[in-house]
Amino acid sequence: MGIKDAYEDAKKPQSENVKELATAFNSLAAKLIKKGLEDANAGRLEIRDSTDLVQLIKSFKDLNNLTDGIGDIQENGSLPQLNAGQEHLIEARLKITDVKKTDSDGNVVDTPKIKLDDLAKMSKEDTSKLIKDREKQVNNDNAKEIL
Repeated sequence: MGIKDAYEDAKKPQSENVKELATAFNSLAAKLIKKGLEDANAGRLEIRDSTDLVQLIKSFKDLNNLTDGIGDIQENGSLPQLNAGQEHLIEARLKITDVKKTDSDGNVVDTPKIKLDDLAKMSKEDTSKLIKDREKQVNNDNAKEIL
């Protein structure tokens, strides 16, 4: 079983409270979107350019957990950078090797690397735990940003 399968398995078990909250939030969001559409059609809300439309589409996708294939990929096609807490979670479970590289300014920097073989050797349980712990860390980070 690959990492993608383990990721999907780890995401399946959601508590009923989370599902209820998601349903309530989606209901509220749907009401706001309908109101926004009514206002846009009546001329009270202006969608000025494609940027406004892209933001609406992005909000719709985020609210409904829709992706274009692989989750967590940003619009420029790269994965989001890990913060220190997320890096710590990974470093605690996998062997990290520092590789020296030269950046665009000519400075030698240490770049942490993980061997793909180490990832492939992780058990389904270890992979699931790592994914769940990372999601918890992301949620905690997001909560801190809101507060």
